[in-house]
Amino acid sequence: MAATDALPQKYLKVSLFLTKLPELSDEQFHEYWRTKHLQIALENKSFSTKVRRYNQPAKLRAAQHHSSASLKSQASEFGIPVMAFDGVAEVWVDDLQTWKEIVSDPDFVALIAV
Repeated sequence: MAATDALPQKYLKVSLFLTKLPELSDEQFHEYWRTKHLQIALENKSFSTKVRRYNQPAKLRAAQHHSSASLKSQASEFGIPVMAFDGVAEVWVDDLQTWKEIVSDPDFVALIAV
């Protein structure tokens, strides 16, 4: 059946809940997140060639995936536990083995550890 040929490839989606380095202010972190985070990851060949999709919607005004202290405080007023993270990145790869290859690449680890 032709319709099944058009089905999209199945990917593994990895959601990363990241925290800022303690020496960074919220403002410094969010500036970095908006302007440099993705660019640094794309400098790594393994990441740039193996990732099928990356979502860090700071570029989309309606859905920014970083969390300010003010937003965390407001959310906690609802009595629902608030996850301790400063930014969310979503990565789609072909499979778990591909993700393991990316995160075990010494060059990638060195880039994201800064």
